[in-house]
Amino acid sequence: MTPLFAYLIKSSLSAALLYLLFRLTMRRHNQHAVNRILLMTIMLFSAIVPFIDIQLLNETEPVRQIQLFRELVAIPEVTDAIAVEPGSKVVTDMATSNPINYWKWAYYSIISLFVLQLSVGIIRVVQLLKKASKYPFQDVLISVVKEVIQPFSFFNWIVLSEKDFNENKNIVVTHERAHIKLGHTFDLMVSELFCVMHFFNPMVWMMRRDLKLIHEYQADQAVLNQGIDAQKYQLLVLEKAVGKRRFAMASQFTQKPILKRLNMMKNSNVEKWAVVKLFLFVPLLALLLQAFARPELIRNVNELIPTIQKDSTELWLEQWTPENLQNLNGGLMTEMEVVKPLRPGSKSTVSNRKNKYPVISKKDILEVLINYKSLILLEGKIGQPKEVYAAVRKFIAGESPVGRANDVATKVEKQLPLAGKVSVSKGVITLRHDVGTDKAFIRKMVKEIGKIYLEARNNAATKTFGKKYFQLSVAQKSDIDQMIPIRVSIIEPKKTRNAPPPPPPYSKFKVTSQGTVMHGGKKLSLSELIERIELLKKLQAKHNKKYKKNIKLQPVFDIDHQVSKSKLEELKRMIKNSSVSDVEIVWIIEDK
Repeated sequence: MTPLFAYLIKSSLSAALLYLLFRLTMRRHNQHAVNRILLMTIMLFSAIVPFIDIQLLNETEPVRQIQLFRELVAIPEVTDAIAVEPGSKVVTDMATSNPINYWKWAYYSIISLFVLQLSVGIIRVVQLLKKASKYPFQDVLISVVKEVIQPFSFFNWIVLSEKDFNENKNIVVTHERAHIKLGHTFDLMVSELFCVMHFFNPMVWMMRRDLKLIHEYQADQAVLNQGIDAQKYQLLVLEKAVGKRRFAMASQFTQKPILKRLNMMKNSNVEKWAVVKLFLFVPLLALLLQAFARPELIRNVNELIPTIQKDSTELWLEQWTPENLQNLNGGLMTEMEVVKPLRPGSKSTVSNRKNKYPVISKKDILEVLINYKSLILLEGKIGQPKEVYAAVRKFIAGESPVGRANDVATKVEKQLPLAGKVSVSKGVITLRHDVGTDKAFIRKMVKEIGKIYLEARNNAATKTFGKKYFQLSVAQKSDIDQMIPIRVSIIEPKKTRNAPPPPPPYSKFKVTSQGTVMHGGKKLSLSELIERIELLKKLQAKHNKKYKKNIKLQPVFDIDHQVSKSKLEELKRMIKNSSVSDVEIVWIIEDK
């Protein structure tokens, strides 16, 4: 492998790993300045890290990184002198000593095309600047062209069309001046050069896209900080969204995706603890430094990746699923008949029945009800999951789950081979749920109950034998299993035939006489309206899939008869030019 390709592989690997960590930890936070610096640092670090020789582990003879640089730029170096006798001839087979590297020439050719494309873009910008009318404004220079273009900034110039200069001068200039003051052109130059060198790495192009989006977040915030009306600015961004991108190294007024920019404008909450996540980059940076300084340490990748084996606790919890409860219970029922308290003088009729499942006293049952909204009803009261788990813990320990003395489950005396005479609870935990209850929520509850049972068995094992449950012998485990028996049941809801499905999502909007859109009693901006319709589309699709229907979403707009025709037409035009243009909307004008 040539030094050039070795460098590119190392640099690309560094950029990909660091950017992946960025996406997982920092990308969704609104610390735009921090994210911008972080992305620029990733690019610069990945560009120079193959040349850095910092060894963090063992002391070895340092590698001369200047040698790698000399080989990278193909500087010839004479290392040994050749003695030639007078009159002799030296024949060099050039074809053998210097074979043609087609991969290298292909790489250089592709780079040349990218450089040519960037050069053409810069030339076009210069040509626009030459024929533009120039107006000094504070510390920048505004260049106005007759051609209809998207506004953009380039170094100290702001370029915009005559139409934007006459109609949207303040907003556009404030936006583009923010790009200039923040030095975004320098970022774009670095990112474009980095993408040209690593054109084969998709992560690098995604990094460049995120960097441009962060630039737009910062410029948008600068506009809103100047007191410009947010709704007016958002409408202008939507109008400009249909424009075509022309200059790669220019900061343009509109950058897609527009919806992310509109959402970020509304997100004013600063997440202070987001910066703490930066410390996650330290171990990865150290690993990259060590790996590139000591390549012999990673010849065998398996040596760096420890074998991860699941411990006994993980294996135990993996068995706690609704489908496997019967195996854990040792054949315990999934349905049961509850014995009601007998009235004085009455006789029990249960003994004469042939019951399919065991008969369990009501006081021995801890019943947890879960409805389709994942609300929990415990002993007749709505409770939080933490309260339920605390009650389960008490119930397994033989205590009253809700603090009432008469609610303690029945206990029986049992003689065990090693533990001797013990009291064993006959309590059973039942989980009842509706047809529409979230299955993931039920699975989570079952898993948490499994943790509580393991905790109880660990406590009993420590108290009886002085060791944790998984450290016991087979015979000792058998005693603990009988002391803390697992009795958990999930009772499936009875399915009703031909039950009508619930109604589709509510999709009725109100347009007031002022042209304001209301939904559910809330006033909506244009961006919120589009988001609401997109959400209704998703809910409708989910509804159709669940109930096997093919109901088409048709939002109804009730229009006040006093609304002006111009405002109504503007609303229709905005919706038509948005991402929900495919939705069929029903417009109903109220009677006078």
